Amino acid sequence: MKVIDYHEVPVLPLDDPQMQGVSMRVVAGPDDGCANFVMRVFELEPNGHTTLHAHPHEHEVFFFAGSGEVLKSDEWVAVGPGSVAAIPGGTRHQIRAGSQGLKLICVVPADRSSKLPDSFNPCCG
Repeated sequence: MKVIDYHEVPVLPLDDPQMQGVSMRVVAGPDDGCANFVMRVFELEPNGHTTLHAHPHEHEVFFFAGSGEVLKSDEWVAVGPGSVAAIPGGTRHQIRAGSQGLKLICVVPADRSSKLPDSFNPCCG
């Protein structure tokens, strides 16, 4: 069993030029005995954003600090602490932070790999 403060987990570099001001920590996954899911914490700097993307698997997002918006179809929906986004596989989406920045927890299937191979797009699930 793993119980930690997420700040203890190293920030992983995200080198996608289509993102701005996004950092990620893999806080739980296969390396921790979690065979089914990977939990990641993303922090978006003020006015930062993920890429506009879709992928075959679902993922669930819980927003816990700051403010921002999620692109749902062609409409931006406001999110803040306590907001939840359930994103089915194949759904085009993007997240962008407001002037306060935005922090979120994102859960994806473990078969996505917490090891982050070179071909992994961190904002594509």
